[in-house]
Amino acid sequence: MDDGEEQRGWRDVGSQFNQGFAITAPRNVVVQAGLCVHIPCSFKLPSVFTISRNARGIWFRGNFLSSQTVAVKSSFELPNKRDRFFLTGDVWRGDCSLMINDAREQDADSYSFRIEDGSGVFPFYDFSTLLRVIELSDKPEISPAGKIIVGQETTLSCTSPGICSGISPSIKWEGKLKMKTEKIYAINNEDGTIIHRSNVTFVPSAEDDQLSLTCKVTFENNVTTSRSISLNVEGAIQKDIPMPVCRSIDSGIIAAMAIGNVVILILIFVGTYYFLKRDMAKRSLGN
Repeated sequence: MDDGEEQRGWRDVGSQFNQGFAITAPRNVVVQAGLCVHIPCSFKLPSVFTISRNARGIWFRGNFLSSQTVAVKSSFELPNKRDRFFLTGDVWRGDCSLMINDAREQDADSYSFRIEDGSGVFPFYDFSTLLRVIELSDKPEISPAGKIIVGQETTLSCTSPGICSGISPSIKWEGKLKMKTEKIYAINNEDGTIIHRSNVTFVPSAEDDQLSLTCKVTFENNVTTSRSISLNVEGAIQKDIPMPVCRSIDSGIIAAMAIGNVVILILIFVGTYYFLKRDMAKRSLGN
């Protein structure tokens, strides 16, 4: 599997089945710093156990002996989607899916899951998910501008990478546009994730042609990414520059002029010859 597939989230789905205890989740998860990842997970208990609605699902970090709880949920606890770690499904239905927002390098570790129901504790000892956090490489997307024409109002959109539900990133436009307005807004998806976007509206002038415009996105922990475009403004006013006039001349006229010049040269040569000859004759007679 290539890096592109790794950066889309999880891979290597595995499962544990031991004496009726079964869990299915990815064994390896890759997420870019600043972004989020959803880890699908499901589990089953032996038929002799019945999960009540009071059952609590717990994800913890590290091995079972030295663990750190990162997310807890029961049917009576709504997930706090502002938290970086939270369970997304109904635990009592066998859903142990986990969302991790605003991933940080220090989050890299192994994670395991267990069920607590009353006095019963059902850990899945032999199964864990390894989380790896890599450098942010995704860039924001800038919508195609189409034609940018002098004097006509134009709006560009910049969409932040990562469809998450954590803290909203900062989105800023950088460039030397003289007149512009910016608007940041969020699009809420049905699964609770959010698309973050910013619009910049401006009236282009002739001076904006080939101007560089950058959209910069900053996540938690100062993780940043950006994309730049060069504006192609149509209708820029150009200065009037006098151009030399070039007129075409008929080839027949050119040939006639060349012949005329030759004839003139011949007449001059002949006239000079006879003039000199006559002058010499006069001098002979005088002597």
